[in-house]
Amino acid sequence: MIIVGQQAPNFTLHNTAKEAVTLENLK
Repeated sequence: MIIVGQQAPNFTLHNTAKEAVTLENLK
């Protein structure tokens, strides 16, 4: 996970969830 600058925790968690779903779809 890449965190750029200071993001809100909710925004970071949302991006992490999206990345996880994307990785699952790529399998």
